[in-house]
Amino acid sequence: MSSQDEFNKGTVTKSEVNLFPNPTNDNLTISHNLETKNGVVYLEIMDVMGRILINKTINNTNNQIDVKQLSSGLYFFTVSQNGNVVESGKLVVE
Repeated sequence: MSSQDEFNKGTVTKSEVNLFPNPTNDNLTISHNLETKNGVVYLEIMDVMGRILINKTINNTNNQIDVKQLSSGLYFFTVSQNGNVVESGKLVVE
C-alpha cells in the first residue's frame, strides 16, 4: 500500500516530536509518535559548527537523554527516521 493510499484512507497522522525541557541542564526528554516498526528513530545533537556530539537511537516513545557532558550554549538537534529528518530545532543548555 502506498503512502498515498494510506493518506486517502485518513490513516496518516502528523509526526509529533517533543524535546523538553528546553532550556535544559542535565537530562532531556524526547517523546514522539513515530512508529518504530517503520524504521529506527535517531536523535542527533550538534554544536554550532555542525559537529555531532550526541547520536542516540530512540527506541521508545519517551526517552531520557543525559546532556550533562554538554557545555552551556546553543545546540541544534535533528530527529530522523529512515534517513529522513522528521523534526529539527534548537536546544539550549544552561
